[in-house]
Amino acid sequence: MPNANSQSLPPLAQSIAPITPMDITWPEALGEEILAAVGPTRMLAVGPVPHTLCEFMACAGCLLQNEGEGRPEPVETVILGESFGDPAALEMRLRVLRQRVSRNLVILTSPTFGTLSRISIESAAIHAGYRRHPGAFAIIDFERNNVESTFRPVILELISDATLCKWSLDHLGIERDLHMDMTREAGARADAHLVRYSLAAEWIRKGDAVLDCACGLGYGTAVLAARSPGDRFLGVDIDPASIDYARDNFGHWGTEYLAASATNLEAVPDCSQDVVVSFETMEHLEDYQSFVSEAARILRPDGRIIVSIPNMWADETGRDPNPHHHHVFDFERCRAALEIQFQVVARYSQTAPGGTKLHGARRTLRQHSLPPTHREPETEWWIVVAIVAAGTVRPPPQEMPHSLRKRSDGFFPAGVRALAEGDDMGARRHFEGGLTDGLRELEGYGGVRGAGLHPTDPASLAARLTSAEECARALDAMYLYRRSPGLFWRRVHPIANPTGDPFVAEAVAGERDELERLRSENHDLYRLTRLRTLLPLRLREIALIIVRRAIARLFSPRS
Repeated sequence: MPNANSQSLPPLAQSIAPITPMDITWPEALGEEILAAVGPTRMLAVGPVPHTLCEFMACAGCLLQNEGEGRPEPVETVILGESFGDPAALEMRLRVLRQRVSRNLVILTSPTFGTLSRISIESAAIHAGYRRHPGAFAIIDFERNNVESTFRPVILELISDATLCKWSLDHLGIERDLHMDMTREAGARADAHLVRYSLAAEWIRKGDAVLDCACGLGYGTAVLAARSPGDRFLGVDIDPASIDYARDNFGHWGTEYLAASATNLEAVPDCSQDVVVSFETMEHLEDYQSFVSEAARILRPDGRIIVSIPNMWADETGRDPNPHHHHVFDFERCRAALEIQFQVVARYSQTAPGGTKLHGARRTLRQHSLPPTHREPETEWWIVVAIVAAGTVRPPPQEMPHSLRKRSDGFFPAGVRALAEGDDMGARRHFEGGLTDGLRELEGYGGVRGAGLHPTDPASLAARLTSAEECARALDAMYLYRRSPGLFWRRVHPIANPTGDPFVAEAVAGERDELERLRSENHDLYRLTRLRTLLPLRLREIALIIVRRAIARLFSPRS
């Protein structure tokens, strides 16, 4: 059995840097956050969008036009820079913009927005027929939202008119106690549900088959598809109406949905999944051990399961007051249920304000040590990661270093523009051309150096190699663009919304273990050196003591 503490654990940022006005004036930071969610697409700037941001987007390969320019048909992404002091006026403006948006809406916020809070902006957008973008919620955003900041963009996704007509907000309100779509709610509790799926996405490797068990209305399956490099995403729920909602609202993310029970997944073959995600499920099941057994059956030998449970939601009688909950869990009970067939390798505590247990808590998401200490944190939820007992955690491949270079010309932006226009073959030709150009330049640089001639300009060589690196990444991630342009951008530029690379975390842990080993060896060597130095002295002292005592006994008066 592998040691849980030695596994590769996706880390969390333990301290979140405060937001400053520099975040809105620095076009690269703002642009990277937008591109990490919506990707490089055809964009329309509405209102006073900063010119530096427009330049950055154009340099990244986006097809950007200003309002009143170009063709009047809808574009994939609209960037709104106008300011509103009244939620009703903002909602009305967003309803009008539905005619120009085909998928994404980005609202640039600033101090000129007046008294409108971030929740007010999101709520107005939700009532205007948009949802919070499944690819926009990074782990770092969860705790950053503790401090109201109007310097970060609000990123949304359009809901089609047909879907809005069939699945209105009033319809969602009828069964909200049991089924919720957190992309159509604003506030801390919705943030808490969304960030769990962003955390789970950190554990998904390239090409993984992922099952979201008891997926409810399917929004979490869409977040997994939008934020991870997995290959297949299947959401399963026992309620057929929820599955219908999920297909209508999130099927365009490349997800599939199936009506089935968490305790009977007979439609899913043995050893067919790499990851099982199931949040807020075990407390709803009378026989939760059957669910654990089914998860073990369908997972491959190196698969993992990620679950969340409410921590000690109990009244004075010891029972959970929620009528849909059959059990009260803490971490130890959850671990005992999983470790019959799994090995727990990571755990995270989570809190959010507004709950019945910790009503005034802040948004927190923290990783904790294994095994547990004698003083456990006061938390509202536990998120637990476990691997198949016979398996080991296999870290993702190491990412190549990221370059901050941005150019408005060259192979990479041309390839991105081709992707935005739907020309996949043209994009592939541009990316392959950039890779070939960089390799040719490198070969020529080495050749002339070897011949003793004047070398190629090092700056030109570095630029071409950086372009080749970007193109190589883009070729590897092209398959993701149609599903999620934002995910494509994050794979090409992993600096966007960093949450910690599991591979780097493993390397750091390895270096730490090596340091401890060297310290131990150094201490042993120090003790051995002292022993070699002091032992002869000690032996002489002992000999003198023995001799003195013998002489004393010899000359002492006999009794």
